Amino acid sequence: MLCKELSNAEILDRKLEILKLYHLLVKHLQQSPVFYPGKEFTDEMYMNYILSDTTRMFVACSGDEIIGIIDAAMDNECFLLNHKRVYNVGDIYVEERFRGKLISQALLRFVNNTLKEEKVEKLWVEHGTANPNATGFWDKYFENYTYTLVREINNTGF
Repeated sequence: MLCKELSNAEILDRKLEILKLYHLLVKHLQQSPVFYPGKEFTDEMYMNYILSDTTRMFVACSGDEIIGIIDAAMDNECFLLNHKRVYNVGDIYVEERFRGKLISQALLRFVNNTLKEEKVEKLWVEHGTANPNATGFWDKYFENYTYTLVREINNTGF
């Protein structure tokens, strides 16, 4: 198993493999106890995100096959942390047949070490607190910092 970062050209060349894993991630999220409708998870939105100047795509490969993905987006104006060099670790997914082999951990370690070499100060991740899979994974590697609530501003409710 090899972890590596993909360039935008490589992302475009391997778009179908990446989108396959992304679709499996969305399906996984939709089956979790926290229901994610998935309407917001479009291929176009995801491709625009991972091809943006601020996002980096990392993969785990078995031979030439991409078996896991993780992305990290630069967040130099992070409102949560008072640091200038900050990345948000976003989506992570490993194919089911490769689970239990510490590939997610290897991907996260690879991202951490790559960004550490570039003098990035902090990594942060956000996930649904009622999602036991996300909580079980991310809480092993990140410290709980905040709980965030959001409200639509409208004319009712007050």
